[in-house]
Amino acid sequence: MFGRLLQRLRTDQRGTMAIETALVAPMLMALSMGAYEASRIYARQTELQTAIAEAGDVAIAIKVDTDLERSKLRARIKSSTGLSDADVTIANSYRCGTTATTVSQASTCGSAAVTTYLEIHVTDTLTPMWTNLGFGSTINFNLRRLLLVS
Repeated sequence: MFGRLLQRLRTDQRGTMAIETALVAPMLMALSMGAYEASRIYARQTELQTAIAEAGDVAIAIKVDTDLERSKLRARIKSSTGLSDADVTIANSYRCGTTATTVSQASTCGSAAVTTYLEIHVTDTLTPMWTNLGFGSTINFNLRRLLLVS
């Protein structure tokens, strides 16, 4: 009697697909969620890089040297990326002589030759959905473009 029951359970195929699906479905969902989030991160990075590159091209073409022109350029970046005021900065920076670092005031260079740059800085954060499940953390984007003005 017991042998017959074991034989019947061994040969019965009903329900195996449901069990296999229950085992594989969570892994497939995790993989697809990861692929979706990776593509979102890549798309946002590309969007920010494109916006900052376009702003750089415009800045070179129109020679941005007044506050009004800088604010127009900043508004263009904000409108194309959806960023806030705090996430987009455009300012002049200066290099004194042959030093590798830049400073925010040309007057600090003294008698050294001054090279002027336009610095475009964009920051953003993206919170992937997997952080709601306790994995990973927010992604911080920090893009900076330095354009030679003179």
